[in-house]
Amino acid sequence: RDKTYTELKNAFQPKVEKSLSKPFVMNTSAEKLYEILVEHHNKYSFNGRAYPRISETSLSEYTTRQALSGLFFKVAEEERMIRNNLSHQVTDTLRMIFGP
Repeated sequence: RDKTYTELKNAFQPKVEKSLSKPFVMNTSAEKLYEILVEHHNKYSFNGRAYPRISETSLSEYTTRQALSGLFFKVAEEERMIRNNLSHQVTDTLRMIFGP
């Protein structure tokens, strides 16, 4: 994560932005709809209610961050299986790195 997050984010985010910027509902993109939703939520949700403000105003930023979190979760899960189960060490390289 420490060594690859920025590179992966830079690779993923433009594609996510492009996809979420396409016209969606009534010729409005998901990115714009999310921006409007957040604006209204933050403007009207504090009239005596304890709803937290939404600070993330970019759907593509949020989506990219969540996707990378999921990716790193799956990588960690797979690494744990490789370390703890010899049958997952299916190549000489994996056995050399993770073997006993």
